[in-house]
Amino acid sequence: HLRGKGLRVFTYTVGPWADQTNAKRVSCENMGTWTHVASLEDVWVKIADYYNYFSMNEKTNNVIWTEPYEDRYGLGEIVSGCLPVYDIQSEFLTLLGVTCLDLTKQRILSFPNDGEQVFNAMQSLSQRRCPASQLTETQIEKIRKPGA
Repeated sequence: HLRGKGLRVFTYTVGPWADQTNAKRVSCENMGTWTHVASLEDVWVKIADYYNYFSMNEKTNNVIWTEPYEDRYGLGEIVSGCLPVYDIQSEFLTLLGVTCLDLTKQRILSFPNDGEQVFNAMQSLSQRRCPASQLTETQIEKIRKPGA
């Protein structure tokens, strides 16, 4: 059991012949979720459900900035600012998607007066870590699908 270590285990079984019993048991014993994926075509849709775990944990209205990375098309270094979009009408906080904006380092440095200071602030914001989960067993049960 990893329960006392602050870790959660999320398991997936794929296909009609997968052993669902052990995967389900391991995730439940470790405060995670289990999801069965009927076919390979559904894998990415089902894996996306994993993000419900994070969206229930903490709603943020703060832009999350990436560390600078090299643009694949030759624009130089870029940073992306992303903001989650939530369904606030649902029973529990549900992540609908993420919207992002890319800015080149060159563009940021050209900001009047404080370009370098703005870029440095973005870099320090990108150093933030994901928040530690404080979900209860009841909240985890809400994430789990019927029959899980």
